[in-house]
Amino acid sequence: QTWGDYTGKEFRPDDMVICRNTAPLVKLAYKLIGSQIPAKVLGRDIGTNLVKLIDKLKPKGVEGKDGLLSKLGDWKEKEEDRLLKADKEDLIQGVEDKYDTLMAFIEGTKASTVPKIKQAIEDLFGGNQKNAIPLCTVHKSKGLEAQRVFVLDDWMMPSKFARQDWQREQENNLRYVAYTRAQNDLIFIDSEGIVSKKIKDINEITDP
Repeated sequence: QTWGDYTGKEFRPDDMVICRNTAPLVKLAYKLIGSQIPAKVLGRDIGTNLVKLIDKLKPKGVEGKDGLLSKLGDWKEKEEDRLLKADKEDLIQGVEDKYDTLMAFIEGTKASTVPKIKQAIEDLFGGNQKNAIPLCTVHKSKGLEAQRVFVLDDWMMPSKFARQDWQREQENNLRYVAYTRAQNDLIFIDSEGIVSKKIKDINEITDP
């Protein structure tokens, strides 16, 4: 089943939204929170690693030459160059996702200081808010199930950096995990599909 436009109000706390990458989950979470819909991203260790990366970069503020935005861009460029030279192109996906995730926090929180961004990361990944919609990566969904599972941005599997046969096989295994988390309904949604206005007609949500 595929959903077209959706507002987020269609989700239930016992649903699960999963995605290959973390960044789309964070972006969706902030859109839901902006619509007064509680959301949390599973994976406290992911949040911890993002905070560690910020600490490693030692930014002075968010903007400016020594700010988080600038240092993140430099880090991404150097890491991708290092992995290319080491013939580890498949690991670039992880670098891009970390970068995109931190950018999602910067944009989603509109925070003006680094401590506020770090606190926002800890809150979203470590929150125990009641009735919050759980969002998680496919990796984190292993062993979990829900009556309704939403696969966000299915086009991300396989990763564009999976060039070799064994890498594509890993990506296919990941997709299999994603597709087998649902006990009843498996629904595909796209990041571009969420809208701030209420859907006028339930028929806008259609089957493929």
